[in-house]
Formats: sequence, structure tokens, C-alpha cells
Amino acid sequence: MNIIVFGAGRSGKQYLKYAEKYLLNYNIVGIVDNNKSVQGNILCGHLISSTEEISTIQYDSILITIEDLDIIDEVKKQLKNLSVPDEKIEVLEYNQELKSEVITKVNIYDEDTYPRTRWLKDFSNYIYSKEIKGSVAECGVYRGYFSEFINKYFYDRKLYLFDTFTGFDQKDMDAERALNNPQYNNSKFAKGIPFKHTNEEIVLNRMQFKQNCILKKGYFPESAFDVDDSFCFVNLDMDLYAPMLSALEFFWDKMVSGGVILLHDYFHPELPGVSKAVHDFENKMKITCPKIPIGDFCSLAIIKV
Repeated sequence: MNIIVFGAGRSGKQYLKYAEKYLLNYNIVGIVDNNKSVQGNILCGHLISSTEEISTIQYDSILITIEDLDIIDEVKKQLKNLSVPDEKIEVLEYNQELKSEVITKVNIYDEDTYPRTRWLKDFSNYIYSKEIKGSVAECGVYRGYFSEFINKYFYDRKLYLFDTFTGFDQKDMDAERALNNPQYNNSKFAKGIPFKHTNEEIVLNRMQFKQNCILKKGYFPESAFDVDDSFCFVNLDMDLYAPMLSALEFFWDKMVSGGVILLHDYFHPELPGVSKAVHDFENKMKITCPKIPIGDFCSLAIIKV
């Protein structure tokens, strides 16, 4: 079967990796995307084209890999206007069996080339070489893509996994909007759409050392009320000001000397609450934390001395 993949974003990349490994009877004959900035690029060996080029491709099916339901409806209307028959349009989001397969079997991060995983592997080697003790944690787990590598590289450490598993909490989103940053307020994050499509089973199925995992479902920091431990590494990937500030306040005194709190999205232009949380935390504690970017253009490491 010849398939055109519509969407060159995260879900599209993940599906392409899955299809290459598991769907041997399916032939990807094209990738299309409305984002002009990615058109002409190569993704998984395929040229990303505009939708206007669909008519030049011989295909049996077009698979929409976008997660946003509103955008899916817009794309379906767009394809109809291009005379694509309804029976040739499929939506990954509506095929839960296939979607679950893709999510579980394919990590969106390449272990050997993604800067954040490369950094994490080097840091874990440092922790073991210096015999630094402590558990590890991640706040903002989503589908466990990064947690999988934390679990792998810190193979003998307890891994606490904090997440609502239902997406952003409304009160945190309200607090974020109150910051009045137009880049956030006009972003997909302000809609609350990301990070809802997950559950604990998806996360645990990714883990090599499941016995070390401690799932903490719920609103943070309430979900951490019974956690009394020390930590050598914590990844904070909560995106919004309020939970990031709460997490910094919770973990700081629990970090061992030489340990690191990694703040994902610190440099993300649509998530200004992350950097503000660090600034306000330092002011409140009357400290200046040793900080350094890790080279992924997104994350900042805070070192506990």
C-alpha cells in the first residue's frame, strides 16, 4: 500500500520510524506539510512537499498524523478541496490500536544523536564515576520518552515519575495566561491540547527497569507529599510557571552535592514561565544557582554545590 503522510511534526516523525521498522508492506511515497519552513527538507529519507503536490503522487491512502483535533478537521477540508476521496483519508488519532503501537514501540528521541539524551548519558557516567548517591525523578513525564533514558542510564536508582497524565491543570494555565506573554497566549500550549494523550501503562511499557519506577499520579506538589528521598538528577519538563516553581522549591533541598536539576524548555520562546520560575526561585531563596545550557538549544542545567 502506498501512503502519503500528512504532517512532518513529532507524530509524523514517530509514525515514519514505526512504519520503516514494522509496516514492511506499506510504502511511504510522500510527506506533505502546510508549514512552508519545513517544505523541501528531508525527513526519514523523504522529501517534505506542499499539499499542492499531492496530485502528482500515486497513492492509496493519506494518513494524517496531526494530534490537534481542530487542525485535523481543517486538513480534512483542505484535502477534500484538493479532490481527495474520503475513503483515502485516514487519521492516526482516530486509530487507537495503531496509535498505541506507534507510541509504545518508537521513541521520538534518537538515543545517539539527540543532544539531551547524549548529555544525560554523559552525566550518568559522571555520577557513577564519582560514586554520587541519590535517586532520580522526572516531573512532566507525558509518554515517558525521556524517562525511558533516565531509567536506562540510572539503571540501579529509584525513578520517581510525576505527572497528572491528563495534561495541564486549569489553574496552572490560568496563572500562565496572567503573565500576559503573547507568545504563550497565542501558542498551542495555551489551548491545553498537548500532553493529554497518555497513561501510566504507556509510560511503564517503555521502561527497561520497571522495578525501579515509582509512579506519582496527580497534581504536583500534592502528589509528592510522601516522598522523602535525596536526588542526584531531576528533570523538570512541566512547561508552566506555577508547577516549575513548585518543583524547584520541592527538590532543591533534596538534591545531593554535584546533583543536577535539568529545566527543559528554559529557552522556549512560547514558554516564558520556565525562566521566570528560575528567576523568582533564586530571588525567594536569595541565592544564585550555578547554571549552564546543555547544548540542545532548549534546556538549562542547575547544579547543586
